Amino acid sequence: MLPDFTPRALVFDCDGLLLDTESLWNRTQQAVLADYGTTLTDEQEAAIMGTTLHDTATIIAGAAGRSVEQVKSDVSEHFTRSLHGSIEVMPGARELLASLHGRIPMAVASNSSPDELQLKLEEGGLIGFFDSLHSAGSVERPKPAPDMYLAAARDLGVEPEHCLAFEDSPVGGRAAKAAGMRLVGIPSTALPVDVADVQVQSLCDPRLIEYLADRLGAVPSTAEETPDHD
Repeated sequence: MLPDFTPRALVFDCDGLLLDTESLWNRTQQAVLADYGTTLTDEQEAAIMGTTLHDTATIIAGAAGRSVEQVKSDVSEHFTRSLHGSIEVMPGARELLASLHGRIPMAVASNSSPDELQLKLEEGGLIGFFDSLHSAGSVERPKPAPDMYLAAARDLGVEPEHCLAFEDSPVGGRAAKAAGMRLVGIPSTALPVDVADVQVQSLCDPRLIEYLADRLGAVPSTAEETPDHD
């Protein structure tokens, strides 16, 4: 059952929730690992789900016998090069955001770097929907710490307990709940967002659409346009 309250602000994760960058990120990691002539164990693959570039690079560096800084540079260069023209918006994301735009303050909280987050949202055509962007580089501690969710709430002028967060990974889910927010989990992998108040299949899930229509009057339509970003 979806949370029995009317949110005053919404905070979204980005990768794997709004944008299908998880597959691009995974291909980047595999390409870098192939260049290094190594692989990761299943445990290591699970450990980097939803983490920062630094944490990912640390795990890959340990497996490949490379420096963390070299891995960060190689992964960033490969990923940024792959971003242009390769970003796909997750099903229902654009329509949902368009229906919510102007009805309620919205922010993004992502473990990406600030420049990377900006680029991804611009490439995906979603940046104009948001009032505030928060990333691993804009707070002291990335997810699973609550810092960026707390910063998003402050920026939007809403107490965390009145915010509804959307996450696709356990790491992000723990961050949102630690901040005191209600949480909708939309898993992008086999790993459930086990701390979520409710889990739905996608941003197109009829239960989510009905909830947002009832609480906020937001009804997604394929005719919605993407707003300009100032």
